[in-house]
Amino acid sequence: MKDVYTFPAIFDYADDGISISFPDLPGCLSCADDNDAAVYMATDALSFRLYADELDNDPIPGSLK
Repeated sequence: MKDVYTFPAIFDYADDGISISFPDLPGCLSCADDNDAAVYMATDALSFRLYADELDNDPIPGSLK
């Protein structure tokens, strides 16, 4: 298992909040009401996704080297 992964996150700002997606990780999504919460939620969603993939021995798609 690698110790470090790098994935870009897309923050889409709208009147009702911030949507967060990871282009290299389909289905890894989150949302928040403000910037601080968005960064926290993005980190949480990404961490959980990578942890779950590693536990299931699934490949980590699209990881930048």
